Amino acid sequence: MTRHYFDIESGTSHRDEVGETLKDDRAALREAMRRACEIEDVLAPGGSWRMTVRKEKNTVFRVFVDTDWPMEGEKDDSRVCGAKTEGQTGGQPD
Repeated sequence: MTRHYFDIESGTSHRDEVGETLKDDRAALREAMRRACEIEDVLAPGGSWRMTVRKEKNTVFRVFVDTDWPMEGEKDDSRVCGAKTEGQTGGQPD
């Protein structure tokens, strides 16, 4: 079990000082995606932000979220959560 921290950056920064004890990096990814969907659900489309997941000072991965309004005639997927992640280079999650 390792403590993971979930920092948010979107013009202003929120550094997670409490963190959450999770089984491994895969569990941290699932938690990050859950949090990203929860945060994105309350934001208006048209913004970008990222979540950096770390163990102490070491970055494990980042989740990037970029939203926009659907074009005319497109399906409104504003309630669907999708995010791009950037993981560790050269390694697999624990």
